[in-house]
Amino acid sequence: VNKDALENAEAVTAMPLLPVFAEALETARARPVIPEWGDIENIIAASVAEAITGAKAVQTALDEAVTAINAILAG
Repeated sequence: VNKDALENAEAVTAMPLLPVFAEALETARARPVIPEWGDIENIIAASVAEAITGAKAVQTALDEAVTAINAILAG
């Protein structure tokens, strides 16, 4: 990402949320580039949803996610 372009006055005028995007880039991290990522992401999303909705206790949802993700990564 060209950070100078994110601070360009014309660009900021045309896209007022550009500074917010630029700030988010400071702590952003790329998703892992592994074939298993789609499955892992689905497990994380489902576990977070279960924890948020109260379908499972937070620790239970996280522990089950860790077990499932480790199984995927182990092959």
